[in-house]
Amino acid sequence: MSIQSSGMVTVASPWFSRIWQFSDNRGPFARATRNVAQRTSHIDLDDGRTWLITPDGWGTIRLLESESMIRRHWTIGPIGSPFADLRGGILSFNSMTLDSSLPIPFEAVVLTWQAIVRLWEAAATGIGPAT
Repeated sequence: MSIQSSGMVTVASPWFSRIWQFSDNRGPFARATRNVAQRTSHIDLDDGRTWLITPDGWGTIRLLESESMIRRHWTIGPIGSPFADLRGGILSFNSMTLDSSLPIPFEAVVLTWQAIVRLWEAAATGIGPAT
């Protein structure tokens, strides 16, 4: 499954929810449910497939800071030639958008989202390094 080249995918979650919805210009096409304690995501796609993303290890986040809510921006692609931009919501950790001029495999999008949302969860705990 590839995201169409129409450009924009939105990933959003209601406040205090562990359920994230993936939508494009045609509407919602996938839903992810996070298990924060286990660092896993259960993905339900509209075509009936389901995926489970389970990290091989817990990992450690040593430092996580944000100078500004506006500066949460990532790119996907080779250094110097990104083909997609990811931007976090301006006032919320509950949304992000992906904009690309190329079709991107959904697997790449959801794995990138998994890594980013893990950092947001660690920041939200406010208890220091996450393991």
